[in-house]
Amino acid sequence: MDTIYKEIIKSRQEKGLSVLQLAEKSGCSFKSIYIWESGKGNISFENAEKVLSALGKEIVIRNKEEK
Repeated sequence: MDTIYKEIIKSRQEKGLSVLQLAEKSGCSFKSIYIWESGKGNISFENAEKVLSALGKEIVIRNKEEK
């Protein structure tokens, strides 16, 4: 999940959005996004999808490549 938190922060900053603006755009609370970005809470798949969608990203599930 650490990768998702980093992607949220990176994408939010690239778009020039504050945590409050992302909260309004995603429908998630300011407090929740702040907690997720600080790594102190766990984000559900549903909320990760909402936040990432608001940032123009999507979650893709695919088979692992064999090495």
